[in-house]
Amino acid sequence: MMAHLEKDVFGIFLMLTCGYLFAAVAGIAADALAAEDGIRRPLPDLLFQALPEIEDAGEAVNDKAELAFLCVAAPVLLWRRKLRLAARQIYVIQSALWVLRAPAFLVTRLPNPYPKCRPVEGLSLASPGKILELALGVLRGTVHTCADVMFSGHTAGLTMILLVVLRHAPSAWPYFWSHFLGTVLVMVCSRFHYTTDVYVGFVVASFFCWWYFERVDRAMREARATPRRLGTLSSFLVWYEGDLHEGPGVHAKG
Repeated sequence: MMAHLEKDVFGIFLMLTCGYLFAAVAGIAADALAAEDGIRRPLPDLLFQALPEIEDAGEAVNDKAELAFLCVAAPVLLWRRKLRLAARQIYVIQSALWVLRAPAFLVTRLPNPYPKCRPVEGLSLASPGKILELALGVLRGTVHTCADVMFSGHTAGLTMILLVVLRHAPSAWPYFWSHFLGTVLVMVCSRFHYTTDVYVGFVVASFFCWWYFERVDRAMREARATPRRLGTLSSFLVWYEGDLHEGPGVHAKG
């Protein structure tokens, strides 16, 4: 029981640490850089012109859509006895996505297309304490950054949940794909993200999920064939997920 708990706590700690140290701090820092750039008009987007605009469907709506996604995924995974394994996979994948988003904020610094987005006033890179303080607010949901553009974190998160669920419960694809596509459409119609943000978020999350699952499968096979000759990454994955796998193949136990 303690071994299970130790790995669950590690995954949660890793996710929160990456969320704060990388995504939240980078988002606030990028807002400070954007303030130095001055106010810029949103970039043109073909789907913005083709699709009707849905007003007042910003971050709160997208957050609720992601929460609803998780609320439906949890009982599906629990029924399949794979909830704990899926949760551990989400902790690690989400951590990696946050780490990948941090430099994207700072490098791209695209003007936010959402009409009601207002950056935090008085920000400056000369006040690192203020940036760290506001980053905690980002994690709590009390502070919002306008630098959260490229790539779409909501899309990446939804893609991650979609692929984790379908790995363990492939027959549930009709609902989860419909929910995913509907949420992404609302995201674009609300002007909350550019189409490119959504596309890149989907591609990055899909690629990383595919790589992670492939590495997990390989690590479990190596552990059963040559347990004393594992590389560093395989050793970590066997430690992190191995207690929830069984049999000659790679099958989650729950």
